[in-house]
Amino acid sequence: MLKFKRLAQLSTDPDKIVASLAKSESKLMEISEDKKKIRRNPDKPVPEMNEERRKELMCRTVYIKGFPKDSQLSELLDFFAQKWKYENIVMRNYQDKKTKTWNFKGSVFLVFPTVEEAKAFLEEKEFTYKDGEMIRMWQSDYIDQKRKEYDERKKSQKKKPDENSSNITGIQRVDCPVQDAGGEGKDEEAEKEDDGLPRGTIVKVTGLKGDIGREDLKEKIEGMGLAVAFVDFSMGKDEGWIRLEEKDAAKEVCTTL
Repeated sequence: MLKFKRLAQLSTDPDKIVASLAKSESKLMEISEDKKKIRRNPDKPVPEMNEERRKELMCRTVYIKGFPKDSQLSELLDFFAQKWKYENIVMRNYQDKKTKTWNFKGSVFLVFPTVEEAKAFLEEKEFTYKDGEMIRMWQSDYIDQKRKEYDERKKSQKKKPDENSSNITGIQRVDCPVQDAGGEGKDEEAEKEDDGLPRGTIVKVTGLKGDIGREDLKEKIEGMGLAVAFVDFSMGKDEGWIRLEEKDAAKEVCTTL
């Protein structure tokens, strides 16, 4: 656990970590008697990440923008803990192509324990951070907004006659053989990925360059206003898989790029 970057940002002292876990009201983690080992509480198993679970999470997730770009995770955790109960904070980062470093965008996704608590947070009249005004909205509204912005950019751009490649930097081709709405082009991988989730949600991306990362792929797709469930890709490889959240969203990606 001490090797995890997010935990290391908070502390690398085993005693402090164990003490904090012992105080936790969620009782999510169990601590051994010798205080050298931890494990997830068997009575609280990891929820299955299916379509229903993703939608449920989105219903209680808020998008917040306006944080200083040099903000640290520990600062944000302490700030929100002063007044609100939250389940998770996701700092949104991007990779600087020149320096190969990951930088904070200044925005986060904040997951609340319940929809009611998320709604109460959004309904507060004022919300500032270090005297700066913040932008707040439901995660779903943010995704819809990005979709509309992408559509507007698409309308305003005049496509060149000979342009037939993807407009995502570093991607030569986007294939959608998996979960096609018409049922054609399915292969063994499609059967493995079905899992009862909506059809038309898988995109295969090929021709990736060495400096392309998982977050780059996610950011490009979200820039189209589409919600990304997860990205199966490791930097250095030339292909990867992206699962989208909405039915037939893969078809939109293929017809747009």
